[in-house]
Amino acid sequence: MNRSPAATVVLHWLIVAAVVTNFLTGLRIASDAIDAQLATSVSGWLPQGRVFFWHLVSGFLLLALFAGFLVFQVSSGLLRRFRLPPDWFRQLLRGKAGCVAVLDKLSYLALLLVFLLTAITGLMNYLLPSMQGSSLLERFHYALAWFYPAFLVVHVGLHLAKGGFRQLLSVILPCRRKLASGLIALTVVAILALSGPLLNRLAPATLVIRQVAQAPAIDGVPEDDAWRAGTPVTVLTSNGIHLDDGVTPVSVQAVRDSEFVYFLFQWPDATRSQKHLPLVKTENGWRVAQTDFLRANEDSYYEDKFAVALSVDNPLAAATSIHLGRQPLGGQPAAFAERGLHYTSDNSLMDLWQWKSVRSNPNRQADDNYLGPPWQAPPQTPRRFSRDRDGNYPRFTAGYQKDPPVSWNGYAMNWEVFKEGEVKPRRLPKDPDDLKVLGSQNLSPDVSDDGDWWMEWNDTKPYLPERDHYSIGSVLPSVLIQEPMAWDRGQVQAEGTWVDGVWRLEMKRLLDTQSEYDVAIGDGVYLWVAVFDHTQTRHSRHLLPVRIRMP
Repeated sequence: MNRSPAATVVLHWLIVAAVVTNFLTGLRIASDAIDAQLATSVSGWLPQGRVFFWHLVSGFLLLALFAGFLVFQVSSGLLRRFRLPPDWFRQLLRGKAGCVAVLDKLSYLALLLVFLLTAITGLMNYLLPSMQGSSLLERFHYALAWFYPAFLVVHVGLHLAKGGFRQLLSVILPCRRKLASGLIALTVVAILALSGPLLNRLAPATLVIRQVAQAPAIDGVPEDDAWRAGTPVTVLTSNGIHLDDGVTPVSVQAVRDSEFVYFLFQWPDATRSQKHLPLVKTENGWRVAQTDFLRANEDSYYEDKFAVALSVDNPLAAATSIHLGRQPLGGQPAAFAERGLHYTSDNSLMDLWQWKSVRSNPNRQADDNYLGPPWQAPPQTPRRFSRDRDGNYPRFTAGYQKDPPVSWNGYAMNWEVFKEGEVKPRRLPKDPDDLKVLGSQNLSPDVSDDGDWWMEWNDTKPYLPERDHYSIGSVLPSVLIQEPMAWDRGQVQAEGTWVDGVWRLEMKRLLDTQSEYDVAIGDGVYLWVAVFDHTQTRHSRHLLPVRIRMP
């Protein structure tokens, strides 16, 4: 019975494990796309949890294993087994006895070519800032992945044709041949695999934050002289809904003084989207314009948003804090949108600032949140999503939490109880003329809007049926602006303006807030950004961070 060198057996099965892990985690990532079909159809059988992390780890391991496999073939003299005979094409056409052997060698050459293309496209999409987020590159990478299950079928079939089940047993039963070459190959694998994290730390773009004498004003108008000292870094984010092919570049600048850090973020957006769940008067009363708000999956009637995440020393934090799948936390409630949950599994903390163009911008703030270990869901939290319930119940958010005080948002929603049918408004404007601009506009979520799509609490009065003289088609804002957020949750000052298809967002925060929920900003801190184009959760993303340097 044929036996394979021990190194061949070890490398073979490590490659199989890495390929299976990489393929299945890649399918899970692909299934999260809104237009995914094939991957979504099998999502119930795909792994859940830190799939981004394991996709990256298995990808780096595959690179190391293939390099080790080639080193072993060359050093042991076995590479000649993959050489094609001079008349290989004739053997294929004539169906000679060597046809199976030729097909086997051709399949290996095809595997090597596809692997190189997969590795190159994967590395380009992850490591090169100019290529991050390329939709065409991602689609090509995804298409290449389907070669691997096809190769598995062909590979097993050819081995059965060559020697039956005895041939298959050769990769299970090792022998002691080529031990020195095997040790060299496995050493190469170990060195390359361990260099992956180092490569990840060396690759990020660097944002230099210099000290300035005169700090910029936080007003959404980036014309201050201070910004000339901040050299911008451009981050290409991808996979965001409503964006041009899912991709948008974000320009990042920052300066500081002795106490505060100041950020300027700019990104293109064809539409100013402020129509955040507006209330519309119908023949049957007031209804909320929405499509899937209860499941945290509203992609039409929502405001533009922007998020900033910070981590102290983990360049893979963006990957490790994302847990995809319907129920990635066993025993805890499922994600209502069945897409996944945010939390850290190593007790670390990521600082998270969310600027909301309707709910926080009127108070010139960003909502200061964090991603940490998952909280235990309260008993009243539903375990599964149900449209039979109203909107006044806690939604399980795992490790995505608000800095204290969690009960004060700086705004209130303008309905007593959310229902997909008729709702009762909480407040009406004191001056009905305040709604004229809103009611005159096209309510299509894809059309840019004007005016303020919120109301100041003090400019409103309680809703009473006898005060409701609004005609059918009238539009009422869903957001009531109250006093600004305070304490930990109100640490981030922010103001954004939309001008000629570009959002300009300025932010300010203490370099070190001394809060256990915040990350102190200093040398070596990592930063990520995300763009929400009138969507509740389907934001753009990038896995490779920007590293902060403070000379």
